[in-house]
Amino acid sequence: MKKLILACCAVVGIGGCMMLGGWAAGGQLYGSYYNGALHPVSETLRAATNFVQDRVSYHVWWEDGVRHAGWFDDDTFSDQIEAAVNDKVDDVLNEFDTDWVDDWLEKRHETIASDITIPRSMDAISALNFDFSGVSDGSSTINIVSDTRTFDVSGADIESSTIDGSTWSLTLTPNGAEQCVIYVPYTLSYSRIFLNVGDQTVDISGSGAFAADHLEIQIADGTLNAEKLCSDKYTITVQNGKFSADQLKIGQMSEDGTLDISLGDGSIAATLVGGYTDPSVLRYQVDAAGGTILLNGKAIAGGNAGATHASQPGKEHGCPQLRAEVSSGTLDLLLEDTSGVPIGF
Repeated sequence: MKKLILACCAVVGIGGCMMLGGWAAGGQLYGSYYNGALHPVSETLRAATNFVQDRVSYHVWWEDGVRHAGWFDDDTFSDQIEAAVNDKVDDVLNEFDTDWVDDWLEKRHETIASDITIPRSMDAISALNFDFSGVSDGSSTINIVSDTRTFDVSGADIESSTIDGSTWSLTLTPNGAEQCVIYVPYTLSYSRIFLNVGDQTVDISGSGAFAADHLEIQIADGTLNAEKLCSDKYTITVQNGKFSADQLKIGQMSEDGTLDISLGDGSIAATLVGGYTDPSVLRYQVDAAGGTILLNGKAIAGGNAGATHASQPGKEHGCPQLRAEVSSGTLDLLLEDTSGVPIGF
């Protein structure tokens, strides 16, 4: 038995020496047979090494302040990284209120389903036609906000909303369930704005003026309160309702504009802003059949003015012009010199 073991060891030793000698002489050790040929052991070992390197990598990362490291299958590790990142993103998103997105999508889908068109590009619209002459509940207010980048409507029962060329026509009444708001982009000016207040209460606000080349307003028994209005040509008709404007500018790029007023039994109060250094700057032709027309607190027609008609040519050419007819209501205008003060128009 011992002789057999020694013989085996001798064979292995002689084989090893021959292997080393052959390799030193430029030969190859063949250790595998596939694809119809013998392949060297070095090739087999290289292929195995490349396979391991392509599938397994050494990774180091920190989690909860603890360092982790080791050799991992790349596919498994990538899946773990993706799952961890997704979990973190979900945690961050859960901290934000995204319900408004769902609400907006729901309203948008309702709008599309009802064939109601709300413009989405401020560049496509140059004229507005708003009709609020429906039945008023007496407690809701329609808010027109003029400082956004897009058009939108909320809190309203929209009877119709159409786009004809570059004119957006909108007819609605407040639904009473939430605040009724119409968002209007603030541009330098629209070509025309028609606003039929009817018997509703309407507030116009925003960082920008509600401006148009021609601004036409009709009020039945409703109320319109505006922060900033600007137009080259105003046409304001009030029956028994109320109209007020904190700042009303006649003329956009210049002060050569017109303000035409027809007043029944209601009231109008507005502050005219511009280069009014004194009342003589304003041109006017006014008639007060049974009402009163006040300019800077002084009656110029009707009331205690002693006359129902009054006119003034204006101090210079190109100054703003007022034309007014008052039945039995009160027209109260104040002049404010803002020529040296930026007022946001």
